[in-house]
Amino acid sequence: MAALRDIKRKVTAVQKTRQITKAMNMVAASKFKFSQARMVNFRPYAGKFMEVLMSLALRVEPDAHPLLAVREPKKLRVISMTSDRGLCGGFNTNLIKATERFMAEKAREGKEIVLIPIGRKGRDYFRKRAKITNEWVDVFGRFDMTLAVEIAEDVIPPFEKEEDDELYIIYNE
Repeated sequence: MAALRDIKRKVTAVQKTRQITKAMNMVAASKFKFSQARMVNFRPYAGKFMEVLMSLALRVEPDAHPLLAVREPKKLRVISMTSDRGLCGGFNTNLIKATERFMAEKAREGKEIVLIPIGRKGRDYFRKRAKITNEWVDVFGRFDMTLAVEIAEDVIPPFEKEEDDELYIIYNE
């Protein structure tokens, strides 16, 4: 009868694991819906911001500010935004593949590429595959204006000093 008792214990353990997994799935779905709603609500502002920025850039002389300068692109900086954790389907995989394709294309054109990964998954993947100047991990709990300023303070000075010629951001929508 010891075998029957062991089987019952294992069945109970599997049922408890299933219950925990279901609860974790519900929490993840709730967080995802919340994040998705925030993103959807922000889209109109981001679109209008881009319109205003493009309008200003077209009306101002390129010499008015170093960030408006147009140069022959030789060195470019790429920001790749992945997540800090896995279990999000093809989110990180697709983003990493897109980043690799983009960087390979630019390398074939003879461009020097510097990478800034945002997110642990991208950082871990590119650590030995690309030249990384800076990185940000564990930022998605504090994704706000202070982080944007922090990143801007890292990427703007090399452009102003003409060490970088272009900046690209690769992300998932």
